[in-house]
Formats: sequence, C-alpha cells, structure tokens
Amino acid sequence: MQSVFSWQASRSGACMKSMQKPIDRAAETPPAHRERILNAATQCFLELGFERTSTAEIARRARVSKRELYACFEDKRDLLSAVIFKSQDEMQTNLRKLWMSQGDLEEVLPEAARILHKFILSEKFGKLLRIVAAESYHNPKIARQFYDLGPNGDARRPPVT
Repeated sequence: MQSVFSWQASRSGACMKSMQKPIDRAAETPPAHRERILNAATQCFLELGFERTSTAEIARRARVSKRELYACFEDKRDLLSAVIFKSQDEMQTNLRKLWMSQGDLEEVLPEAARILHKFILSEKFGKLLRIVAAESYHNPKIARQFYDLGPNGDARRPPVT
C-alpha cells in the first residue's frame, strides 16, 4: 500500500513532467469545438467587452464545457489574442485573394482600399480596437500583437505569446 507521502511525491512528479513539456492545446479538441469557442468569444467580447466577458459565458454560448475551452485556450487573454488573429486573418485573406488576381492595377488598388476602409470602419474593428487599447495597459503583448498583425506585420505568422 502506498503512503500518502509517497503518493503526493509521485503525483507532484507527474505534475512536474507535464509542466516541462509544452501542451498542444489545439490537438486535444476537435477543430469544430475550437471554431465554436472562437465564434462565441468574438460575440461575447463585442457584446460585453473584455472585462465583463467570462469564460463560463463563452463556454455556454459555444456549447462546450469549460474543460474543453481550457483544452483549446490557456485563458481569456489567449482567447482575445485568437479572436484578434482570426479577425485580421479574415481581412488579410480577402486582400491576398485580390493581390493574387490577374486584374488590372487600376481596378485592384481601389478594391483593396474599399476592403480596408470597410474593415477599419466596421463596428467589429472599432470594438476590438477599444478592447485592445484598454487591455494593453494590463497586457502590452496584446497591443503588440494587434500592431504586428496589421499592414506592417506578417499576418500569416501566428502571434507570439
């Protein structure tokens, strides 16, 4: 029979081992769950703001358990980073399609300007910008990520956390 002390020692050893290797959170849950969580997080952040949004509310709207949410994302700030990345990536995917087209430059540039203009003036972008501005005081990495995903950064690169 194992003593309490030896059980705790073996248990803490297991925890230390799991802490030593990085966790691949995305591999632990189905992609559909991750997408539902991201969509729910986006809705919550836009409706409630970052501070008033809880992971419990995100999980409820995504129809997943909090355990599944935390299997995909480390915390609420990680979710915000993913929402920002997804939003920027969607916009830049549209622009990349346009840049790859065989259209005349005189048609492509005004269309690119329209896409950017529409994105920047969208309610979603405005709310995300306000959230990033408020949250950057507590977490400067989020502001840097938001900037890096803009036109001067490389949006194809996932954010560094």
